[in-house]
Amino acid sequence: MEASVSSLRLQLQEQVNQTSVLLHEVELLKGGGGMKRRRSSISSSSIEGAPPAEGSTPSFMTVAELVSQNTSLKASVARLRNECEIEAQKELAQLREDWQKMDEAYKELAKVRETDRSTYEGLLSRADKEKKEMMEQIEELRKSLQDTASAATQADGTGDAGAGSGSSPSRGSSSAERKISLLQDKLETV
Repeated sequence: MEASVSSLRLQLQEQVNQTSVLLHEVELLKGGGGMKRRRSSISSSSIEGAPPAEGSTPSFMTVAELVSQNTSLKASVARLRNECEIEAQKELAQLREDWQKMDEAYKELAKVRETDRSTYEGLLSRADKEKKEMMEQIEELRKSLQDTASAATQADGTGDAGAGSGSSPSRGSSSAERKISLLQDKLETV
């Protein structure tokens, strides 16, 4: 595409130079002398320091040929402009499609993250609730253990009445201690 544009610019510059030469020749012919038919080509002209490539330099014999070449160049420029416009539209459509896909992926990711956040908050809330319940159970068991221990000491102090039931409070306190230990282990895992 760049080469085509460069070639067209070169041809356009050549046309300008040829027109200048033609006008100069017309002036010379008007001033006198015989009409000579001359093939005009300016090979010494250059655009951006690069000489025109051999065979790519348009030449003309008459004004009609110059007009024909000019028309041809205009058509080529219009065709290239249309091709560039079509290519740009394709690129724009592709960019829009890519943007839409990225936007949809972002929205989907946002939904997933929101769901994950809700799940995490639910789990955290449930864990806090379970922790509070376990702490309350531990406190109740400790209180029960203390009540049992104080009842056992009072029974030991009464003498005969506590002789048959002396082993029962120790079993109860041992059971309560195991429950407390289990609840504390469970609490640590939460």
